[in-house]
Amino acid sequence: MRSPREFARLLVDERRRLTIVVVLAATLLLGAAAPSVELSTSLEQFRGGTEPAAADDFVEREMSGSAAGVEQSLLVVRDTRNDSVGATERNVLTAEGYLTVLRIQERLLANETVNRTLVAEQRPISMANAVAIIAVRDDQGVPVDEMDIEPRPTLAEQKAAIRNVSEFERRLYTTYAIGEVLSDPEHTWPQGGGFAFVPLSYGGNDKTAPATGIVLSHDEETDPKNLTAAQLTAQRIANDELSASNRDAVIVGNGIINAELRQSSLDSLTIVGPFALLLMVLVLLFAYRDLVDAALGLLGVGMVLTWAFGFMGWLDITFNQLFVAVPVLLMGLSVDYAIHVFMRHREERPPGASGDTDRHTSPSARGATADGGARTDGGHPPEDGDEADGDAGAGEAADDADVEGGFVFGGDTDSETAGADAGADEETTADADGDTTADVDEDTTADADPSPGQPTTPDDAGGATAPGGDDPDPPGGPSGAARGPPDDIMGTMAVALGGVGTALALVTLTTATGFLANLTSGVGPIREFGIVSAVGIVAALVVFGAFVPALKVEVDRFLEARGHDRRRAAFGTQGRFESFLGTIVAFARRTPWAVVGLALLATVGGIAGATQVSNQFEQDDLLVDDGDVPGWAEDLPPAFQPANYTAQDNLDYVEEAGFIYDGTFTQYVIRGEVTGDRALERAQQAGDRVNETGVALQLPDETYATQTPSRLMQTVAERNETFARVLREADTDDNGIPDRNLERVYDTLYEVAPAAAETMVAREDGEYVALRVKIPVNGTYSESEITERVRNASAPVQGDGLRTVATGQPIKNQAVAAQLLGTVNKGLAITLSIVLVILVLVYRRTEDYPSLGAVTLLPIGMAVAWILGTMYVLGIPFNVMTALITSFTIGIGVDYAIHLSERYMQELHAQGDMGAALETAVLGSGGAMLGSAITDIAGVGVLAFAILVPLQQFGVITALTIAYSFVGAVVVLPALLVLWTRRYGPDEVRDETGISRSRSPEPMSVDD
Repeated sequence: MRSPREFARLLVDERRRLTIVVVLAATLLLGAAAPSVELSTSLEQFRGGTEPAAADDFVEREMSGSAAGVEQSLLVVRDTRNDSVGATERNVLTAEGYLTVLRIQERLLANETVNRTLVAEQRPISMANAVAIIAVRDDQGVPVDEMDIEPRPTLAEQKAAIRNVSEFERRLYTTYAIGEVLSDPEHTWPQGGGFAFVPLSYGGNDKTAPATGIVLSHDEETDPKNLTAAQLTAQRIANDELSASNRDAVIVGNGIINAELRQSSLDSLTIVGPFALLLMVLVLLFAYRDLVDAALGLLGVGMVLTWAFGFMGWLDITFNQLFVAVPVLLMGLSVDYAIHVFMRHREERPPGASGDTDRHTSPSARGATADGGARTDGGHPPEDGDEADGDAGAGEAADDADVEGGFVFGGDTDSETAGADAGADEETTADADGDTTADVDEDTTADADPSPGQPTTPDDAGGATAPGGDDPDPPGGPSGAARGPPDDIMGTMAVALGGVGTALALVTLTTATGFLANLTSGVGPIREFGIVSAVGIVAALVVFGAFVPALKVEVDRFLEARGHDRRRAAFGTQGRFESFLGTIVAFARRTPWAVVGLALLATVGGIAGATQVSNQFEQDDLLVDDGDVPGWAEDLPPAFQPANYTAQDNLDYVEEAGFIYDGTFTQYVIRGEVTGDRALERAQQAGDRVNETGVALQLPDETYATQTPSRLMQTVAERNETFARVLREADTDDNGIPDRNLERVYDTLYEVAPAAAETMVAREDGEYVALRVKIPVNGTYSESEITERVRNASAPVQGDGLRTVATGQPIKNQAVAAQLLGTVNKGLAITLSIVLVILVLVYRRTEDYPSLGAVTLLPIGMAVAWILGTMYVLGIPFNVMTALITSFTIGIGVDYAIHLSERYMQELHAQGDMGAALETAVLGSGGAMLGSAITDIAGVGVLAFAILVPLQQFGVITALTIAYSFVGAVVVLPALLVLWTRRYGPDEVRDETGISRSRSPEPMSVDD
């Protein structure tokens, strides 16, 4: 089995062009499906999988009273004048008003865009239809208690009837429509009866209302774009008819709502996307200080995103609000992977070294890395005393032994098998042309086990380093030809990739596994998010662990062959950033307990705040209204200006006016012993109790709109003597509610009023299985308050043979909110546990220190507490976009922490000095992390300027997450590593006093 070093050399040297071709081919194959990914902002995809959602589906399927597969919208015609104008002047329930509504309906049916979405069995219906049909039925001599809407006369006949009614008849027929015809139990749709067409501000005495509604029944299988177009067209047609009056039309429906949810996301990304990309490019250029490297990094980011979106396309996964986090996550990890690879390579080839004198042979290099390359500080000249440092000298010898390098977790562990036979490890390899060259294992120098005070020289390595510092074994390629001047590029890249490659693999394993923990969520989109994130994380490893390094070798060789020096200083190893990171190292070494103590205090505060973070999933929070659009957006170029948003205002108007339509209903689905003697009485008690909560709608006659089975039965009994007699016989206490022989009562109800019966009493295969209590609620209350009060009022129908589920849109939303919180809690516990187990096992295997895994994970747990506490302080809830912030924190935090721990252990084994190892790790890996963190924060932070509030919150909290993860890894983790090293670290490591302890048994390497 190849060692990591050998595998790295294979990718970037021997098979680099094959690597490039294979990864490009895979990208093209996956990317072919990326354009097919669809964007859906419908909240219904989140509501599935909960108990309230299942109950709601049952009602829609078995007890709705509507045609199957129908989705309704409400088109409201309203007077636009304010309350200072009298009710009579604002009244829309006039003969002329009714005629206008009927003309609108004619145009709706004639319009192909609208008509193709409508259900034929339920044509548009309004108060105008009811009044006109009552007028026709009255002319035909039909008694009012026998009148029905269906079958309807033609719209032409209805208009003629309206033209012929007197003012007295108009008022009378309006009364009949609301109190008799539309309240007939057999007229089962729309569910709001007459108050689906007039608001609760309807004046019963003067028969006036400032608005009236037209209910449209759309086929629920309609394409979302067609549904949106139909609803927008309906509103335009209505406003065209009303243009000459003081009236206008608004529409509420899922088509418009989903369209605006989609548009607000697109507008937000249109506004902030270019700025985020520009800012990220500028910061990358600042970090890399090289246009070519920045371009390679951006190319890799694009390829990773192509893999993720292509995977979504092939698996037909829809992009929704939650998936906004996917590109942010993958860009963050990709940038980090890229910077670690590039900066590590720069450490291996610092500026100032010539083509035949690189960092492997330069006398200025200090210490050594465990991967076989000399430890670097970005090309710095040595400090005083460095040349006399025995550990440094030993490191140089280890480095010079083999410039190939390679990553070994446990340091120079090949000495376990080599023993004293250092010279026996020489290998002879033949080039393609038959030449042979000596290749000495890098660890042959370690086998001599020089004491800390004995410097070694390149000569001690048995001549492993060729004159001039060139690679002692420069493979020639297929033809065996020599490579030419840029030979060291491949060797140093192999060393760099070997040094970070296994760390990248470990990061990928832990992070991807952690995100897959979301498969335990009850919310479908969250499960899909976990899968797509894991695929994208693996893609980041493939692209930045193979493709980009191989491509960089090709590009750098091409440029250096034409005289361009490709050596650059690693970010954070020079200038102010070096000073900043050096200060962190100093604090960690001198006052580790103080650093850890402050971190723990912040963690305790974060945990206290975390318990107070609310969970929220409300449609209103995801809709944009005029107040959410900042004034500066109006000054943007036309292509960047946000759309005009009206859905939230329209919903607010309809809810405040008190129209009873589908979106305002909650309900109880009561199962169990529904034929038991007290089942109907208990259902009525639940209805009475919910009426007392204040959230149930109250009608103008001061009765409640809540419908119970017994209330329906009383209405039917008033119209049918046969049923009235059965009802009386079943009522032993004369309270109007049957309390015995309920099966007979249900049977009779189905006989005399079958359409009404199935809306309140469900039966399957002749067995009665459920009762229903319908509760129209006041939409001005918050969904959480509605849910709490409605659920609490269900106590009379819970237990003793009955079980009840409260449902309806507000309750379904709150069920999702609860699942989001459950996902956070369960996902956090599972993810931390999985990552801890992996780290402990890996470090037990490779370093023989399982406790190092716990130390590496501790700052990540702290960062999670910090971010949750910050959410509480800023008032940011867990919602559809912030619910996975803990997974995001762990993903970024694991990345940062593993890189630092791995680099520290490499340097610790190589240099034998805790302080020097810590400095090298923080300046090397910490510098790369700093560049990555600045880039990611700049890219995601601009989301704070989005027009969608949850997207703003996501941008702010994600930027803080990245910052906290960086602080945890670069500030807290070094202090923890100091404390860990003093207590549990290798015995041969020197502390600050320079005292060396006895050597402990060699730890295991990944090659074992």
